[in-house]
Amino acid sequence: MTYVSSSFCSGGQCWSMMSRPDRCTESLRTNVTREECCSDGSATTAWSPKDLTSGDLFFWMSLGGGVTCKACKVSCEGVRCGKGMRCILRKQRPACVCSPACSRKKRQMGEVCGSDGRTYKHMCRLLKRQCRKNKQLTVEYFGKCQKTCDKVHCAGRKTCLLDQVLRPHCVRCQGYCPRGSVGEYVCGADNVTYSSSCHIRQAACAKGKAVPLAYRGKCKAGASCENIRCRKGQSCLIDPKGGPPRCVTCPNQCNVPKTTMLCANNNYTYSTWCHMIQDACKHGILLEPKYEGPCEETTSQQTNIIPLNVFDSQDHL
Repeated sequence: MTYVSSSFCSGGQCWSMMSRPDRCTESLRTNVTREECCSDGSATTAWSPKDLTSGDLFFWMSLGGGVTCKACKVSCEGVRCGKGMRCILRKQRPACVCSPACSRKKRQMGEVCGSDGRTYKHMCRLLKRQCRKNKQLTVEYFGKCQKTCDKVHCAGRKTCLLDQVLRPHCVRCQGYCPRGSVGEYVCGADNVTYSSSCHIRQAACAKGKAVPLAYRGKCKAGASCENIRCRKGQSCLIDPKGGPPRCVTCPNQCNVPKTTMLCANNNYTYSTWCHMIQDACKHGILLEPKYEGPCEETTSQQTNIIPLNVFDSQDHL
């Protein structure tokens, strides 16, 4: 919320958008002329002629239902929407909508797998979702999303690699590691000492599967959470399979979009990878995905879907 000086100003109020017809509640700037307010080219900016005191502004924004205002733009003329968007009139007001440039060739290239693990009918569908929902969304590879690298064909010199969630990605493997990185030893989850983080990534490319970093420094015989040191903000987890202890950054909250559920090695289903790690941190025991999707029910172990808040009991570990 923006507060203004209690002294009366001769200019007006600039608003980021209308909360409802002819009403504004989100202040951008104070003591500005209409020309100054409306010069940003936004489709949603609005202006009101009276600059209010901080008390009046708080009342109208919080309790009075908003300040009477007028939209800067009544047509698409002069509206700047940004890359991949265009202006249309919606309910007689300009609005910026997603409209990524997409040629017939892109449509005819067929299905693509996105970095969110979804298969899109063609590139244009992915670009539209990128604009609407996820600016970080990219194309992983052409064709349907796969669960192994067997049928993944990466473009150029990229190599298919399974990440820690066992999802294929096309990555460009580093040909060499800088000399300055040698000596910054790390211990991999495979209990192998690598000369640097760069070298552990090289090993992952060679294996076609991610090699998680267990802890920094050379691998120790008889390593445990008592004799290794994790970085600040990390927790040490015990590997129930007998591997080296793992230094993990534990998430406080899992504000991540839901993707495919995961079946972990404790035979419990988690909504996301983040929730699996959160639960592992809670109990101090390493959890890893067995495969994507919910765990298959058996007579000895019933599948449980872990919601956004993880459970407290330890009897499932």
